[in-house]
Amino acid sequence: MKRWEKAGIVCCSDPLPDSFLPQTQALCEVLSSLGITPVLSDAMFISGLRGKNAMKAKADALMRMIKDPDISAVFDVSGGDLANGMLPYLDFSVFADHPKPIFGYSDLTALLNAVYQKAGTASVLYSVKNLIGKHADVQIARFFAYLQGNSDLLFSPTWQFVQGESIHGTLIGGNIRCLLKLAGTPYFPACSDAVLFLESRSGGENRICSYFDQLLCMDVFSKVNGVLLGTFTEFESVCGEDAPQQLLMEVVQNKHLPIAKTKTVGHGSDSHALPIGVRVSLCAQKASYLQFSHHSDYDIIPL
Repeated sequence: MKRWEKAGIVCCSDPLPDSFLPQTQALCEVLSSLGITPVLSDAMFISGLRGKNAMKAKADALMRMIKDPDISAVFDVSGGDLANGMLPYLDFSVFADHPKPIFGYSDLTALLNAVYQKAGTASVLYSVKNLIGKHADVQIARFFAYLQGNSDLLFSPTWQFVQGESIHGTLIGGNIRCLLKLAGTPYFPACSDAVLFLESRSGGENRICSYFDQLLCMDVFSKVNGVLLGTFTEFESVCGEDAPQQLLMEVVQNKHLPIAKTKTVGHGSDSHALPIGVRVSLCAQKASYLQFSHHSDYDIIPL
């Protein structure tokens, strides 16, 4: 794998408060220790800007990172609600012409799926803030091994099938609330021949049910090859770990739709990474990991 000498650090969702500066510095120190020189976006702390000006500034900063030939990957460190607001200001041909992995999670679900849909390039559903989180030692070890091409543990969640025995297709999705912000827009990912991943931090039973119902009304469940559920933090804390898959089966009412559940991808600081826009195979017969049947030219996924 080509060594990443420089990585861009961006904020594509809510502006970061000044109080995040120490965390930014800590993350930069970790990346530097791994041999990566962090390059900070000039639109990370723009709390003075609002509306279109802020979104355009974020989009322009991201475009510069993507075009920069010295930057091999882009890490988003934000979250919240605003990421979809920058989509109209992006030139998706730039992503296609300069393919490089974008790492982000939660609200960045909107950006990652839009980039796949409009540019055909893959991204990574993962928060690099995990490198300075509660499980930092484990995350750093996984990340470093991935960079060196020695291990795919970063991309190795485990799962159990609750319906069906296998799912094959291109992985799409992420945070369910943020994915649904793309509904009815040109940025919603193609569902045909896809594996749909869904997770959520907030939301009790009624809210999650409403999200599942909306996807049902959009005919998403009739188009995808299967569903992989991640963690639903608030929902599971109240109703139990089995609640999301039970609710989904009640909503979908389709015994032929393969459904699997992983406890190792979501908003937890111990979360594994998933590739958006990459073909995957999940099999019930194997108590192993995601088997990648395709990878991009810039090697975001080890074979």
